[in-house]
Parts: sequence; C-alpha cells; structure tokens
Amino acid sequence: MHVTAPTVAACAGIVVFFLVAWLAGESRRKLRIRPIASALLVQVLLTVLLLRVGVARQAFLWLGSGISALRQATLAGTSFVFGYVGGGDPPFVPKAGGNLFVFGLQALPMVIVVSSLSMLFFHWGLLPALVRLTSVGLRRSLRMGGALGVCAAAKAFLGQTEAPLLIRPYLGKLSRSELFSVMTMGMATTSASIMVIYSTILE
Repeated sequence: MHVTAPTVAACAGIVVFFLVAWLAGESRRKLRIRPIASALLVQVLLTVLLLRVGVARQAFLWLGSGISALRQATLAGTSFVFGYVGGGDPPFVPKAGGNLFVFGLQALPMVIVVSSLSMLFFHWGLLPALVRLTSVGLRRSLRMGGALGVCAAAKAFLGQTEAPLLIRPYLGKLSRSELFSVMTMGMATTSASIMVIYSTILE
C-alpha cells in the first residue's frame, strides 16, 4: 500500500485535533477511548460504503436529490410571492457580473420550510420514531443519543440552522456535551444546501 504525503498529513491532522480537544477539555481524566475509536471506525466504514458500494452511493445521492427537490419547491414558492427577487426569472437582462440573489428572500425561506416540516413530522410521530430507531445503533457504538444522531446525519444535507431544527423538540433535553456536539457539527461541516446557496451567490 503506497502512503502519500496527503494521507500522512490527514492522519496527523486527526491526531492534532484530538490533542487540542483533550487539552481544552474540562475533564481530561474522564476521557473515554472507546467512543472515539468507534467514531473513527464508523467514519472509515461509511467512506468505504460510499466509495465502493454502488447501492449505498445511490441511496446517498437519492437523499441529496430529495433535499434539492425541497429547495426547488421552496424557490418556486418564493418566486411566486416575490417575483424575480425571490428567485424567479427577471423581466430584464442582468448586466455582466450582476447578482440577483437576495439572501432574505431566497435562502431564509428554506429555514422556515424545514422548521415547519419538522414540527409536522413530530406531530405525526415520524420524528420520534426516527430518533428511537437511530438511537439503537448509536447508543451501542458511540454512546450517542438518538436526537444527536439524527442531527449529525441531517447535517450532510441541511445547513447549520436547518439541521438542529429537525430535533427542535429535543434541544432542551440535550446534555452540555451533546449541545456542544451539535454546535461543533454546525461549525465544522458544510452541507449540500449551503453549497447550493454559495453556488447561487457566485452565479
């Protein structure tokens, strides 16, 4: 197996991040190695599934297309209400280098839609069932609560604001470490929806 410099740098970066997190921790003596090793193993397995297993890759792309469809539906609604400032076709030819993207009318409505859907799913009992299902595997492998696991899975597709809204009814019940994990996931990752927003701004 040929080891390249980027691979060594990536592994060294993981060690450095763990060291910094341990030094900044409040309870260094209570460090549990098993959840950390389990989390790394889960990441390796997910990487292998997404890169080597066609069914898993297609399922991941299917979930991503669902999020894109939700965003397109939201954009259609904002275009109907606000016209071209909401994402519709402008009645004029934009100048070169011009940008018709309005953050408050094209990006923020997505947050409102996801919040409304999460409350609807919670009312129907779908969200609590998903939390219970997710918690079974995560509690055994990572000792992670189901609500935190749902937020972590959703962060791959949703933004920093929308993903925690999926577990909004559970946010008040999270421990300090779980709440910090939610914040860390939001700051350390970029979702597909945010990438779409960035690409829209650059266009």
